[in-house]
Amino acid sequence: MNTNYISKIFSGAIFSGLLLLGLFGFSASNAQAQLGKFQINKDFCDEVGQQNTCNSSKDGFPDTVTFTIERGTFNVDTGVFTSDGSVFSNVIVPVKKNANGTFTTDEIFTAGDTFRVCEIPVPGFIPIPRPGDSTGGSGQFENGSCIVFVEIGSGNNIFKFVNLRNRPTAASVTVRGRVLSPFGRGVSRSRVMITDSTGQTRTVMTNPFGFYTFGNIEVGGTYILQVRDKRYTYTPQAISLTEEATDVNFIAQR
Repeated sequence: MNTNYISKIFSGAIFSGLLLLGLFGFSASNAQAQLGKFQINKDFCDEVGQQNTCNSSKDGFPDTVTFTIERGTFNVDTGVFTSDGSVFSNVIVPVKKNANGTFTTDEIFTAGDTFRVCEIPVPGFIPIPRPGDSTGGSGQFENGSCIVFVEIGSGNNIFKFVNLRNRPTAASVTVRGRVLSPFGRGVSRSRVMITDSTGQTRTVMTNPFGFYTFGNIEVGGTYILQVRDKRYTYTPQAISLTEEATDVNFIAQR
């Protein structure tokens, strides 16, 4: 057999192998580059309406708050998070007198995965997740005392939490509904705001199908709900809560 011919075949095989190895290494390095960290911001407020100016004396509040981080899946229709068993850390966030707490995790997470960050409640205080004030990734949702990011982003993912004193109050319920286009389709990433009679406001964002949820809303009050969206205009609604409200829907004006 011609030795030159064999030599050419052998050389071509080596070249192909090196090319595939190079492509694989390039692909792997790209995948590793898509990483993100979690930053948890912890504020204490005397009133929920003070979420942007929360430097309170925090008398009686501990110097640290513990959070858990879990990976899993999230059903945006039912609001159910299912953990895959990966609990990455118990994060200890310091909270000083007249100063808000901030902590950035040492762990590095894969961008695009779904994560839930939960505050372990402090006796005598109410945890208030702030998904509307959280940034990074996509699809931020309130989930009990937790915030779910449906897809975390590369770089810093900021989870914002507030605490209030647990003063004696009336029973609380859930208010939920859907934001729709003029054609009846769900509108995603609209800001929905609920304001009580004292002017205190909470904000959430609609999920990809237009649904929104507010938890821990006090029964017996009158509330104004409004929607802010760059694409459509919506008429505010006033509701008086005597029980859970599950169909406070908004349809865009034509």
